[in-house]
Amino acid sequence: MTILPLSDEALANARHSLPEWQLLPDGYLSREVRFESFKALMAFVNRLADEAERQQHHPRLVLEYTTLRIDWMTHEAGGVTARDVAMARWCNDQLSANCNY
Repeated sequence: MTILPLSDEALANARHSLPEWQLLPDGYLSREVRFESFKALMAFVNRLADEAERQQHHPRLVLEYTTLRIDWMTHEAGGVTARDVAMARWCNDQLSANCNY
């Protein structure tokens, strides 16, 4: 099954519904989050790792002390897909529910 990137219109709609996220020049859908502590950051990363394994869809993560950047893109599609948007929404839901960032 071929996975296609979102159309420009679908990507614009997704970005509108995810105002915390930006599209990086290299094509990733990205959000940077600052946590109250390194331990809080790692707790979130561990929850994200569990969900990524369940979904078999893994982000690029960049972390430094209390700052985490989460990047989503589907490499085989060459861009952002519905799976990336769904995982970005999952991240937002988890961050809102845990409010320790």
